[in-house]
Amino acid sequence: MKKILFLACAFFVTQTTWGQEIDWGVRAGAIFGGPIPTNVSPDSSDGTPGWGPSLAVWASYALTPKLKVRAELGYSYKAADYSLLIRTDTSVTLELLPGIVDTVPSFYFADVNGSLGLHYLELPIFIQYETFPRLHLNAGINLGYLLAGSDDGTADIQIGEGGIFEDTLTTFANFPDELQRFDLGVLLGSSYTFDFGLELEIRGYRSLTGLYRKGFFDSQGLPGNQNFNTQVFLGAGWRF
Repeated sequence: MKKILFLACAFFVTQTTWGQEIDWGVRAGAIFGGPIPTNVSPDSSDGTPGWGPSLAVWASYALTPKLKVRAELGYSYKAADYSLLIRTDTSVTLELLPGIVDTVPSFYFADVNGSLGLHYLELPIFIQYETFPRLHLNAGINLGYLLAGSDDGTADIQIGEGGIFEDTLTTFANFPDELQRFDLGVLLGSSYTFDFGLELEIRGYRSLTGLYRKGFFDSQGLPGNQNFNTQVFLGAGWRF
């Protein structure tokens, strides 16, 4: 968090110091997407990407007539719904015969359904290259810090088959303990700026850091799995 605050301060100090040498403006729009898992099974997992607002102030500095570096300080809301069926081996204690109790191998199913909504403070830093007049290709990185949010749902647990044990319905709340606060990713997109200052933009974002803490999916019976924020931004801005 200290690094992000330091970069944010540097962003505005630089903007003030360079004065007329740098362009600045605002942007707003919507993002669409959600966390995509590394291991996807069509038979056992599903998800519904969500929409959320994204807005920022920005400043850009021209390195050459066609090449600019741009930094933003913004906010994004990332949401999604998901479902997952987990099967994990376990053992249960049963009375095999009257007076004979033993532990036998079994398994359990967990039918998980949840939704998340996450509020991020973000600092995108990227290069803008003008390919045609006023049309730019944008590529860079995005630093994010998870400010607040929720990741809640239910898990319907069934042990074994045949109804030996009653199903158990439990609730869970993964935020904040199971989610990583810092997020680092890459962005790629394009923007067009009109002479009078209006800018239209599309960009894609893919996280390089997992959404959940290391070891979380191992503890849930999904070893080696991880989710990565993946979103598309559509919006407009204004250059002052």
